[in-house]
Amino acid sequence: MRYFLKKDKSVWLLSMILLYPAIGNYIWKVFSFLIPINFNLFTFFVWLIVLICCIPFIIKSIKWTHMLFYVLISFVFVLFWYFTDYDSFDYIALCNIIFFTIPAFFIGLSINIDDKTFKPLYFLSIFVLFASIIYSFYYLSDRELSTDNMDYAYKVLPSVLIIASSLFIYKKKFWNIILLLISLFFLIALGTRGPILCFIIFILIMFWKKNGFTKLFIYISFISFVALIVIWSPLYEIIILNISEFLENIGFSPRVLDMLIENNLSDGNGRNALQDKLLTLIKENPILIRGPFSDRQATINFYDPDYFTRYKNGTYAHNIILEFIFDYGIIVGVLLLFIILFYTIRLVARSDKSSFYIVGMVICCSLVHLLISGSYLTSSLFFMLLGMSVNKKIITKKIKNMLLFEIVCIRYFKYYY
Repeated sequence: MRYFLKKDKSVWLLSMILLYPAIGNYIWKVFSFLIPINFNLFTFFVWLIVLICCIPFIIKSIKWTHMLFYVLISFVFVLFWYFTDYDSFDYIALCNIIFFTIPAFFIGLSINIDDKTFKPLYFLSIFVLFASIIYSFYYLSDRELSTDNMDYAYKVLPSVLIIASSLFIYKKKFWNIILLLISLFFLIALGTRGPILCFIIFILIMFWKKNGFTKLFIYISFISFVALIVIWSPLYEIIILNISEFLENIGFSPRVLDMLIENNLSDGNGRNALQDKLLTLIKENPILIRGPFSDRQATINFYDPDYFTRYKNGTYAHNIILEFIFDYGIIVGVLLLFIILFYTIRLVARSDKSSFYIVGMVICCSLVHLLISGSYLTSSLFFMLLGMSVNKKIITKKIKNMLLFEIVCIRYFKYYY
């Protein structure tokens, strides 16, 4: 109890933004038995209580330049909203961006990540994992998850990655390995590929951060060799088919395993035709600044004949690079992407091992996720990553071989940092 009474509220903030989304619906259902309340209203009050407790802690880390960034980016979104007539960019979408998505920047800016932060997050993640599994079985009693549950898989992904990071932090690894296998199996059972890819990339970058590139290359080569032997084995397909059948019998989705058997993991699942349409529009006018939500507007009533899908209300580009270039033109879009990439590399290079488990996790749950699905306009973790990239509590490590561009930027903005 004393830990939560300390001034440092990093665990509170990290728990809310990383772990709460996975179990918020369950907590609301329990609470609504006592006091009937709308889910959105319940979530608002939970966040309000946490922020009231954490605001003094957050304010200590905020400078006027950070507030200026928030005001300017909010002003840009208001201008686009005012001067465009996009049906998908309505007043509610604007409010969600300004008051819910972008403010995650201040969370990333203020949190402190050290060894003491990990322990409560680790145990909370275990609780979230098993609560999610138990609720999923309860949910399956009413309706089978015959298709993938991508949205929920991404919500539970931070808990899985925190559990995975325990392998690189704790010396006693047996139970951590068991928990990791349970977590990975649960992700597979949710039937979607993106979170599994994020999981694999997280393991690779954590291993690289701790052991270096040479050992990483040796281990990848060995694992790849073993994997090829297993794949060529006649038992491979039998094992996958049995696991797939088991998942289907208990009500989960065997979609990922079915795609693995069919050698169809690289299928775009309807994204290819959608992205081809956006690329065609970019080629027609590459420097045009269309504004946020323009990809949704351009895809209203778009029909994909391969998957018999019609996007009646439009949809996002499913790729952050394409979304930036389409929304802001190739010149401004590439410039913004370059700045984001630069600060992300800087964050990776200057964060130490004790903080990198959160850094790597947020990168995988935001940037890696946004490369294959999702939209930065609804990704709080993306703006949290931007805040972390200028957080002096995280970027403490000094490196000798800095990029020339970084040296120039740091010297120019030294007063602010």
